Amino acid sequence: MEIESAFLHDLVDVSPFVHMGKEHYDQYKIAPDGIEIKWKKSRGKWGVSDSTIPKQVPGSISIYNHPIYEILHRIVRKHLEKEYKVRLYPTYYFERVYTNGQQLSPHVDRGACEWSVSLHLSSSIDKPWPIYFEHKNGIEKYNSVPGDAVLYNGTEVRHWREPLNCGPDQYYHQLFLHYVNADGKYCQHAFDR
Repeated sequence: MEIESAFLHDLVDVSPFVHMGKEHYDQYKIAPDGIEIKWKKSRGKWGVSDSTIPKQVPGSISIYNHPIYEILHRIVRKHLEKEYKVRLYPTYYFERVYTNGQQLSPHVDRGACEWSVSLHLSSSIDKPWPIYFEHKNGIEKYNSVPGDAVLYNGTEVRHWREPLNCGPDQYYHQLFLHYVNADGKYCQHAFDR
C-alpha cells in the first residue's frame, strides 16, 4: 500500500507522557548545542550509551528509543496494521523537544522510516506549529494538538517545519514512531539494523 500522509486525530492517549517534554527541557536546557541521547538494551537493563549534538535539528533535545515509549510503539503499530491491512516491522522511535528558533529542514528519511508517525505529545506554546508535506499535488500542512499524529511515508515524502517562534522557556514535544512494510523493499531495516 502506498501512503503519502494522513492526519490521525486523537490517535492515542498521551496524558501519561505530557510531563516528559518539560522534564527534558528543564534537565537539558543548559546544553547550548542541544543533546542527543541514545538508549540501548543491554543485559535486560536500559541505559544511556551515547551523547552527541543533534545533527538534524541543532540545539534540540533528541532521545532515541527511550524505554518509556516501547509499549506505545507497539500499540500504534497494531493500530496501523489493522487500519491499513498491512504487516509492519518496528524499526525505532525517538522524541524531540523543539525550542525557540529551531526548525526541521525539508528532507526525506532513511529506509527505516517508511511508515512514520509524528505524534504530538505536549507543548507549552499557545499557537499551532504546522508540519509541511510536499506531495505530487502540492504542499499540505497539518496542525495538531497533543494526542494527534500524522502518518506519512518518510522515505518518499519531503517534510519540514518552519522555525518555531515562541518564548525562551517554551517548547514543542514530538514522538516519532517508525516502521517498515514487512513485505516491502525496506524490510531489512526491521529493528533499525
